[in-house]
Amino acid sequence: MKLDDFLPHLMVELPGMTDPLVKQTLRRLAIEFCQRSQVWQEVAEPILLVNGQSEYDLEAPIDAQVYLLLDVWTGMHPLIPVTVQRLSVELTQDQGSAEPTHYRVSADRQSLTVYPLPQGVTTGTTLQAKVCYVPKSLASTLPDVLSERYLMAVCAGVKASLMAMPGQPWSNPALTGYYKAQFDEGVVNAKIELQYDTAISGTITVAPRAFGF
Repeated sequence: MKLDDFLPHLMVELPGMTDPLVKQTLRRLAIEFCQRSQVWQEVAEPILLVNGQSEYDLEAPIDAQVYLLLDVWTGMHPLIPVTVQRLSVELTQDQGSAEPTHYRVSADRQSLTVYPLPQGVTTGTTLQAKVCYVPKSLASTLPDVLSERYLMAVCAGVKASLMAMPGQPWSNPALTGYYKAQFDEGVVNAKIELQYDTAISGTITVAPRAFGF
């Protein structure tokens, strides 16, 4: 959904507000909502494993960036996140494996490295990942999950943030707390709904995994 499509839900209560400022605030609150709720989750496009190659780029949808890597797997085999400090111990236990058993995400979250180095992997074997995304800081669109399910909660956060600004035509301290509470409630509800959906559909591992560094 384009940022412009959110404006009718905002501008009526923000007299004198300019489009650039409200869009900037909308991006910031959309990012915060996605970070706190982790509601924007997708299974990324499969990555073809290549023998002798350990590092692979992490792709993201347009206007999105990777926030968390929740699960990584090949076939039906989950990979385990690992820190640099644990690599030697873990790889000693997994010597002789033809396919990777562990992974580590780069600091900029643009790529992941698998361990041990793929050797003798069957042609066509893919690496798959379940990813949590957030909007980019200069995004021109926001994900459907926000516009379809949490539009009013995100808009409430925008109103709370802007109405808290003192000395402006749109300032409204009396409503700031009200809209902030709506935003926070939206985050909580999104997290509950996400947990419920996960409980129904399940994942390939026992529980989502965070980044391995």
